[in-house]
Amino acid sequence: MMSWVVKKPGGGYRLFAKGASEIILDRCTFHVSSPDKLTRDALDPETKERLQREVILTFAAEAMRTMALAYRDFEQEVDWEALHKDMCNANGSAAFAVETELTLLGVCGIEDPLRPEVAPAITKCNAAGIDVRMVTGDNLDTAVAIASRCGILRPEHFEPDPSSISGRKPKPMRALEGKVFRKMVYKPAAVEGEPPVFDQAAFDEIWPYLRVMARSSPEDKMTLANGLNRSTIFADKERCAELKKNDNIIIFPDRQVVAMTGDGTNDAPALKRADVGFAMGISGTQIAKDACDIVLLDDNFASIVTAAKWGRNVYASICKFLQFQLTVNIVALTMAIIGAFVFQESPIAAVQMLWINLIMDSLASLALATEPPQDSLLDRPPVNRTASMISKQMWFNMIGQAVYQGSVCIWILFYGPEYFGVQEGSSYLEETGYPSEHHTILFNCFVLMTLVNEVNCRKLDGEFNVFSGMLQNPWFMSIVFGTLILQCLVTQFGGSFFKCHVGGLTQDEWAFCGTCAVIVLPWQQVVNFVAWFFGEKVHTGGASGEGGMLKFKTGAGNGSIGIRGHTSFHSASMEQHMSEAAKRYAHSRSASAKLN
Repeated sequence: MMSWVVKKPGGGYRLFAKGASEIILDRCTFHVSSPDKLTRDALDPETKERLQREVILTFAAEAMRTMALAYRDFEQEVDWEALHKDMCNANGSAAFAVETELTLLGVCGIEDPLRPEVAPAITKCNAAGIDVRMVTGDNLDTAVAIASRCGILRPEHFEPDPSSISGRKPKPMRALEGKVFRKMVYKPAAVEGEPPVFDQAAFDEIWPYLRVMARSSPEDKMTLANGLNRSTIFADKERCAELKKNDNIIIFPDRQVVAMTGDGTNDAPALKRADVGFAMGISGTQIAKDACDIVLLDDNFASIVTAAKWGRNVYASICKFLQFQLTVNIVALTMAIIGAFVFQESPIAAVQMLWINLIMDSLASLALATEPPQDSLLDRPPVNRTASMISKQMWFNMIGQAVYQGSVCIWILFYGPEYFGVQEGSSYLEETGYPSEHHTILFNCFVLMTLVNEVNCRKLDGEFNVFSGMLQNPWFMSIVFGTLILQCLVTQFGGSFFKCHVGGLTQDEWAFCGTCAVIVLPWQQVVNFVAWFFGEKVHTGGASGEGGMLKFKTGAGNGSIGIRGHTSFHSASMEQHMSEAAKRYAHSRSASAKLN
């Protein structure tokens, strides 16, 4: 509520007030009956009820934010700071006496249409296991209407209500006002005069169901962030099973990860308390930006989806490189151990190992880290915070490929001289002092198999088509073909410097190495089948239910997040990379209703 006083030309003062319709309406004792003559009549409870039902609820059902306008005349100057003995503000503090006994002028309905990208973005969040909740300063009915339009409240969250304008109402605890929420989760202190005590058990009874909180305060955001972070409801398996059976609410099997948005100075504590704090780059205060983790430059909700996609892409890129690196290390270590026991030396020379580690792995890390994010990343469920970065499928991939590549290398080591008609590598080195053709074949075959396996490592979940999206990454293509060319040059012309056979390899030897390398691709499908057969069936479709991993707190009414036309944003901290978000879409219209 906001009010100001002006001095009337004929003497006296007039106070003008505007604010939330239900708050202003509660403080009015008169209403204007004739706008032309500014005559007024008493505002009885029946008229207030009619205004609430026919005007305010009608606007709210159309997702409009309602605001009431009122005034009060004073014949002479009064104590403007005097407090009313009974009337209180929304936060519980005493109201100014001059802001009571007002005369109602009218009620306005203001609409900020949803941006076209909001509903699809929330659908993507739900598929990704990101559960979006709305925390707003709007009227409860307005908040419910907005949440319904953007997909935060879905048909299963409603029950029939013939008395409602829309014919339905949210189920219990799906939509609450801030003051109701506070009464439910706080209990009186044991010592009189002390602040209320937060009740975590009561909070855990509410938050799985809560979808919308209206008429909220910054303290409510703090309560939500604190309660969700401290919640251990996931450990109660019986309760989780009951929620899933009765209400189709899926609780993420670990501590909740909370993302909070805000733009005001009062939002800073909640942004700091949340696991991920998003501040508005356009409408946000500097204090909010300093307290957050990510600044959303365009205030657009769709940018949060982009941030989540890039965040998952960074995680996936790390897993891809780990999968590739560990496979190389397993094979190299195996060959070094076997060579040390059997021949008292490694068949792969130190300089060749340096080539593999410094060139192959360095270039591979760049190739796998530059994979652009795919929309399919949002179809996966969230990763458990206590889960290992190496999944079961990755273990199958690494061990399966290491078995094949190691077997080929061991076969070349022991049976290669006879098959290729060349002298055994160690004896050739002792007799001539030059690197052998035998060990050069082993080195070249190992590198080529590793290079082809780099293509397999682009996929983590046992996908059939390992080539999908490869052409969209020019860095990957350039690095793979560039590394192949360098390997050919090292093998054919590296000579003694790279411990390769002087003169390189023959066409038949190259054909053998290339064939072994190409077999890596179909072998990966065998590995995928074995992983599937032994129970590693990858879940590629996420569904958050109502109690998913990540809670994005959206404030449609107090500027906390841009899901409507007045704010927009862009992430710039956690994921490091963000695509340019859509241009702001803003439109507002107002409507008013006569009171008589």
